[in-house]
Amino acid sequence: MKRNIRVATIAAVMLASTLPAYPQEASQQVQQACRRVATYYAQAIMQAKRANQDPASAVTKVAESWAESVLNHMLFAASKSDSMTEAELGSLGYSYCVARRPMG
Repeated sequence: MKRNIRVATIAAVMLASTLPAYPQEASQQVQQACRRVATYYAQAIMQAKRANQDPASAVTKVAESWAESVLNHMLFAASKSDSMTEAELGSLGYSYCVARRPMG
């Protein structure tokens, strides 16, 4: 009897590990915060680029917060692309922000 339970438990765990994990949908509040942050950062980064400043030079430390990690991601992306528009950068930041949001 115990052997059957153990086999069933192992089979259930193996089956569960093969099923795709679906991410939890971001709340409206998270989406709005990410949109605001990404838009603000995109505007500031593009202004710096127009002033011939390298966005990646602004990254001086490892991100310690969610917002800092979004900013660093956007700064590095902007420094790698000369043709990225402000809208594209904002969209990239928004998607990264939503994907990396703290779960809770």
